[in-house]
Amino acid sequence: MNFRASLKKSATKALLGAMKSVGVFSRSASSERRRAKLLILCYHGLSIDDEHEWLPKLFTTPEGFRQRLRALREMQANVLPLGEAVERLHAGSLPPNSVVITFDDGFYDFLKFGVPSLEEFRMPATLYLTTHYCDYRLPIVNLALDYLLWKSNRDFVTLPA
Repeated sequence: MNFRASLKKSATKALLGAMKSVGVFSRSASSERRRAKLLILCYHGLSIDDEHEWLPKLFTTPEGFRQRLRALREMQANVLPLGEAVERLHAGSLPPNSVVITFDDGFYDFLKFGVPSLEEFRMPATLYLTTHYCDYRLPIVNLALDYLLWKSNRDFVTLPA
């Protein structure tokens, strides 16, 4: 992680810590507006190595994911399966602080880190499985090439003709 990214991360942590200490999150979580809504947390992947540094908007660390599950438990969130949550939303019978957890793609990282964490905290999740990659066991080329280019620390590469 470069200096600028480290500084930004430290500032974000400090701001979130300050907001927590003055009760912003607890007031928001217990508001009437929040109790009547369904929060859907969407994850793309859990970092096996350094993917969270490469694409932090798509990947979180396994420990970061566990911390989020712990926070959901501490705030007494009602983590529901997606189907049940949607039915209850339409029926007007959502329990307070309803949350759904979803994951895109169904890659190995979900099995290795996501499943054990979800089991530990006894929380359901919905997994969107990319069936094309089940039938054709190939990497997602644009992501694989972008990651390799990032790892090389180069802005471009010239391929032989």
